[in-house]
Amino acid sequence: MVYIDIDFEGNKLTFNIKKEITFFSKHTNVGLKKIEASVYVDKEIHENITKIIEKARKTEINSIDKQGKMLKKWKIKNSTYSYNENKPISKYYHFLELEEIEDLHIDSLIIDKLTFHPYSYNEEFVRDALIIDAKVNLSELQFTEVKKLIEKNDYFKVVRYGISDEPREMKPGLPLWSKHKDTIKYCFTLSEKKYFETQKKNLFDKLLSKLSQRISNMGFLLAKQDGILKELLTILSSKKVLTNEEITEIKEKASNQTRSREIDFYQVKDIDEFS
Repeated sequence: MVYIDIDFEGNKLTFNIKKEITFFSKHTNVGLKKIEASVYVDKEIHENITKIIEKARKTEINSIDKQGKMLKKWKIKNSTYSYNENKPISKYYHFLELEEIEDLHIDSLIIDKLTFHPYSYNEEFVRDALIIDAKVNLSELQFTEVKKLIEKNDYFKVVRYGISDEPREMKPGLPLWSKHKDTIKYCFTLSEKKYFETQKKNLFDKLLSKLSQRISNMGFLLAKQDGILKELLTILSSKKVLTNEEITEIKEKASNQTRSREIDFYQVKDIDEFS
């Protein structure tokens, strides 16, 4: 028989592994384990681990070696228990389905030709499409470079060194940022191209709900300013201050700079206040 020792808040329990399969990580293509394991315990231990398992379902549980050192982290995919009907009940049978959790550590994030070192990083797959949330600290010069990059591109080649060297074509989402003295905190929300080919649900529903009032106010102010500028150009044209060609040139230049200027509207007090 094959066994696995699991740490239950400082107490070790040895489970019998009934089934083990290997699957490959979507993040790194590394082989990971899924196991089914069981153990018989008495009533006192049963009551204790039942509570611990319920808490761990939302986080993780650890397997340990003989010295109590952590070996791997596991996600509880399913858990059940049963007992015989003898009175008093002598033993409880606990069954766990566990999936190995992969520790992801990014060394650097390459977006197009720019290199970043995130201080906060998370990635997940939504229907096989990679979604990245990465927070970085930028200088004013780097912030300008990011604006230029977004202005010129709808999609970027993105590489997550330390996780995978495979380039992926990704699209930026809402450009949240905040200013802190000489540093700018910037949040890259990047979605793989195939996400938009397969998903109709808006990825940013949760974030947009937090920003709904801000966006509503922004829309009203932009509409007001747009009306003022159109009237101004009409008056300047009627008074022959500007020619039609000059007005056309102004509109073209403004259109070309719209995407980089759009970033200014997404400044918040501190991006770390957004989950």
